Amino acid sequence: MDSQQAHSAVMVSLVVMLGYGLVSGKGKQIGTYKQIWAIGALGLVLSLVADVAPAVGGWLAILFSLGFVAGGQAKMNQVIENAIGKAPVNTGYGASGSTGGVHT
Repeated sequence: MDSQQAHSAVMVSLVVMLGYGLVSGKGKQIGTYKQIWAIGALGLVLSLVADVAPAVGGWLAILFSLGFVAGGQAKMNQVIENAIGKAPVNTGYGASGSTGGVHT
């Protein structure tokens, strides 16, 4: 993703977040002006990231807009699990259940 595509992705993501936030009524919970200000501040940060690292900034903007539309972490986790399948939980233990330390 080049710089122009990253900036386009940031702009589209901001429009999606603003539009969805105003239409869905999410602004009633925290206040419409606070929501618009917060999305604007996020847009400024994403635009700066898109200037410095375009490959990261564009995809990060898309990820933020998907998370905003999905409505939170629980729904976003469901979307990710459905897209890539459930990944096994890594507990840090080996196959035998030990952590690799010295046992006495």
